[in-house]
Amino acid sequence: MLTEIKLRPIGEDDHGFVYVNWIGTVKGSIRTDPDAVSWNPATQATLDSLRNTAFYDPRAERVLDAFYRDHEHRFIEHQLTLPEHWTIACDPEDESILFGFGCGTLDAFHMLFVKPQFRRYGVASAMYEKLTKGQRPASFTRRSERGNAFLASV
Repeated sequence: MLTEIKLRPIGEDDHGFVYVNWIGTVKGSIRTDPDAVSWNPATQATLDSLRNTAFYDPRAERVLDAFYRDHEHRFIEHQLTLPEHWTIACDPEDESILFGFGCGTLDAFHMLFVKPQFRRYGVASAMYEKLTKGQRPASFTRRSERGNAFLASV
């Protein structure tokens, strides 16, 4: 059971954790969430309709995946130059044990990620509160079903 959470600034050692989980999380949501940024629902609908036809070429998805990864990588890279936009949730006794991360401001909130085993312990709420100071951001640049459920609860 998780009893304590430490929120700290992002460090260089955290970048790999951020890249892997951000890209994987958003990539998983862009195919299921029509409000997600970086993916055109019409493109997905076209791919879905072509999948079972003679015209389908799986290379098209690889090209789109490569485009997506490049786009997100550049976006994250830019955000990492703004450390005040980040918070890391970790174990208070061992800061290398990461629970999750948050990135955003009141102008634009980008991402909250919590490892599955640390969900439902208030980690996302603590990071969101720290980054937003209890106010609702003007916009959200990445959305998912789980994120929408979280936002409905705060």
